[in-house]
Amino acid sequence: MRLGLFLRKRKFFSSRFNEAGRFRTALSPTTNKSVHIHKPMDPVTAVGFAASILTFIDVSHQVISGTWEVIKSGTTTENAHVGNVINDLHDVTKQLSDRPPGYSQHERALNTLASECQGLSGELVALLEELKSTAGSSKWKSVKVALHSMWKKGDVEELERRLDKYRSQILLRLVLMLK
Repeated sequence: MRLGLFLRKRKFFSSRFNEAGRFRTALSPTTNKSVHIHKPMDPVTAVGFAASILTFIDVSHQVISGTWEVIKSGTTTENAHVGNVINDLHDVTKQLSDRPPGYSQHERALNTLASECQGLSGELVALLEELKSTAGSSKWKSVKVALHSMWKKGDVEELERRLDKYRSQILLRLVLMLK
């Protein structure tokens, strides 16, 4: 009798997982009923699991807040701010590039920089127009716009970074022209 109980306990505790890595079902040594065997989680896995839950909560918050902004105003506040700055830069560079190029090296370089900056700001304005919706549009369309804004955030930041380099070069040429 004791040998049988020992063998059943050994079978219960020996192999907890099957070949596929899933929890194995075994017989309980006391009740002979089928039970699932759960292995406690190691600390590294627990920290990873907690981090993934926090990431999910953060992304969900961003989507919900972005959707709310799109429902209220048609775009996110970040995209609206970038759009205002870029529209102003686009207007300024249009005025600079419409001027006839002068005779000095700095004036020709300024005209070229303004034309290239105007083209790049046009790309960013077109991208921001894709990330807009009409204020008060349906919730699903607003969710779509908010998610699209999150996915295109890297592209917007890249274009902003490139435009910032153009802006600093334009300022440098203007300072050199004033000397």
